[in-house]
Amino acid sequence: VEADLSRSTSGKPVNILLIGSDRRKGAEADKGRSDTMILVRLDPGTGCMSMLSVPRDLYVTIPGYGQDRVNVAYTIGGPKLTVQMFKELTGLPIHHFMDVNFIGFANIVDYLGGVYIDVDRRYYNPPGTGWAAIDLQPGYQKLTGRQALSFVRFRHDERGDFNRMIRQQVFLHEVDRQIKRWQNITKMPAVFKAIARNTIS
Repeated sequence: VEADLSRSTSGKPVNILLIGSDRRKGAEADKGRSDTMILVRLDPGTGCMSMLSVPRDLYVTIPGYGQDRVNVAYTIGGPKLTVQMFKELTGLPIHHFMDVNFIGFANIVDYLGGVYIDVDRRYYNPPGTGWAAIDLQPGYQKLTGRQALSFVRFRHDERGDFNRMIRQQVFLHEVDRQIKRWQNITKMPAVFKAIARNTIS
């Protein structure tokens, strides 16, 4: 995918746009939409990671198209137009992007061996409600790929998408923290292969 990316400079902060899409492999007629957009800023000088999330129902100007919800940019022009739209919306450079679909996200978490999360409360949607099913009890626990996907996608509470963005950022911080604590580096090649196989970048 050819996208208008800014050139990164060694030793300087790098901005990576993470796009969580509902695209399906082999479904060329259905390009999907971006369910999640998070700009991750990695600063090698301070060793800090900061994040900026954008609500998927935010109305913006999509270059060459007009006004619509921010996640429609992906449907129209895929990650290329999404990167362009995000740059114009924020005025920030984008050095890299990663586009991962739902199945790919779950696979990556499973390759990591699961991710430990302190689940803040009960999350429950039974099957057949029209919403994604989820059944998580509160407390510190290891989430599988499917459980993690349900956790970061959940938005059926009093604050909707805003609480969902908080959960997604908490989850990414925990992934970053737990990866840094790994002692067995033999896992890393398998994880990198899983990320490469399940993302567009």
